[in-house]
Amino acid sequence: MNIEVILPEPNQVSFVDNNPGEEHDIYGIRDPVWTQDNPISTAASYTVGKYVKMEAQFWAEKGLTFATEVWVGLNFPGVVQFNADTGVAFKNWPSETSSHVSVDPLYNYIGANSNLANWSYLVPSGTNEWISMSLVTGPHDIYRVYAETPPPPHFAFSDYTETNIYEAVSKADNVNSTDETNIASIANDNVGDSVFLDPPVNCICSDGFQINFDAAMKRYPPPPPPPTNKRGMCCCRAEGLDCVLNVLGIGPYTHDFVNELPEPNPTRARPPDQYCSTCGKWCYRKYWDSFWNNWEGVVKAGGNGSTCYAPASGAITIDEGTYTQIRNKISIDCVFYWEWGPNQSNICTHLSPP
Repeated sequence: MNIEVILPEPNQVSFVDNNPGEEHDIYGIRDPVWTQDNPISTAASYTVGKYVKMEAQFWAEKGLTFATEVWVGLNFPGVVQFNADTGVAFKNWPSETSSHVSVDPLYNYIGANSNLANWSYLVPSGTNEWISMSLVTGPHDIYRVYAETPPPPHFAFSDYTETNIYEAVSKADNVNSTDETNIASIANDNVGDSVFLDPPVNCICSDGFQINFDAAMKRYPPPPPPPTNKRGMCCCRAEGLDCVLNVLGIGPYTHDFVNELPEPNPTRARPPDQYCSTCGKWCYRKYWDSFWNNWEGVVKAGGNGSTCYAPASGAITIDEGTYTQIRNKISIDCVFYWEWGPNQSNICTHLSPP
């Protein structure tokens, strides 16, 4: 009697929640993420420290005479190992779905894993030995993020693209990025922080998510023709940081402008202009950074007294701290002074120090 061997292969693969809210849908990617007809692997996004769950269906060129109990194994080298599904029966193609939960949770910090998935099967009533399937799937990219993204209108699902996730993760990929504070601090150190003076208008904070996110990746928007030049100030660099954190599942954070006490200062308030009878000019207070400046744009997670993050700290020797700590550093590192006119030479030394 001839026994015909049926060789099943993966037909489609999906990444799903093990528990609700742990796997995050990516814009433009739908399950199954990999199919035999279209074997272009796409990514999955999971909360750090959670278990990955993969589902698969299988196919073979020839059908089976009767339902056959099989065990399905999954090996994801160098990433996570998975439990075998011991309750699958193969008969029709595509087969019923096998389900696999990782043995261990993902690493508990922001990062990414990528590898091919190796599939195998065992027929308890047959050889009772594991047989590797010749077709592997992937490579599959698994991004580890902090949590679900903020809800609309703070964040649009269309901004949760694979490219944006990959780039946001790259700014916080660190074994210490295990909690919100450390993630924000690490990302703050890595996002774009260059500030450009392109008068008369150079703020891009309101120009939308992608422009500010790209600036955080150091893809600064070039200035269009005057008078609409826009490349970004320190507040824009803080906005870019907030965009990165949103992709990682943090925020949204609150904008503030470190200048005058008491905190907060959302309107960029500064001391009233003072008239100098010696100079014969109205003078206004500034501080010297890498260019003329009146305030330091920051974002912060909470209310008064919470940590402020200032990617574009410039000449200030602190890029995160409380509002008061950053303001005090401005006064020490950059020095407040009275100024009139368009350049540094017009400094008033007659008024009392601000």
